[in-house]
Amino acid sequence: GILSVLFYRNHYLRFNDTDIEVSNAYGKITRTSWDNIIDGRFNISSGLITLTDSDGVKLKIHQHLTGLGGFVGLMEQKTKIKAKDIGLPVKAKNLS
Repeated sequence: GILSVLFYRNHYLRFNDTDIEVSNAYGKITRTSWDNIIDGRFNISSGLITLTDSDGVKLKIHQHLTGLGGFVGLMEQKTKIKAKDIGLPVKAKNLS
């Protein structure tokens, strides 16, 4: 149960037109820019979207975070990654 509490309290996603910042359950912060993102995957078992940048940095974002629709919409604008292509269950009407 403690891991669930840490995940809930510490895991966050911040993004804007140029950068992405993710904190994991242990408070480790990972940052990159949209320009560096080269790959994206979605794991249905864990519920994590994993974005990889050109330096090999991986950002893991949980599907239940508030604002995910806005994030996915911006991801589709800023990268070549499409929610449909990686199997992410987000409806187009929620991408705003």
